[in-house]
Amino acid sequence: MSDTECRYCRHCNVQDTEIGQCRRYPPENFEDDEGVSIEWPLVKLEMWCGEFSRKVN
Repeated sequence: MSDTECRYCRHCNVQDTEIGQCRRYPPENFEDDEGVSIEWPLVKLEMWCGEFSRKVN
């Protein structure tokens, strides 16, 4: 476990024990058979990226 995982990032909105929404950038438009939806990118909490910024308590 790394201390720079998404679970510790201020941009991650934790949804459950494994998944979060990355809110570093605006939500994205997706189009499927049901139409267009706007969603935040989903990330696994153990992932990491170069945009990490630690949560402030």
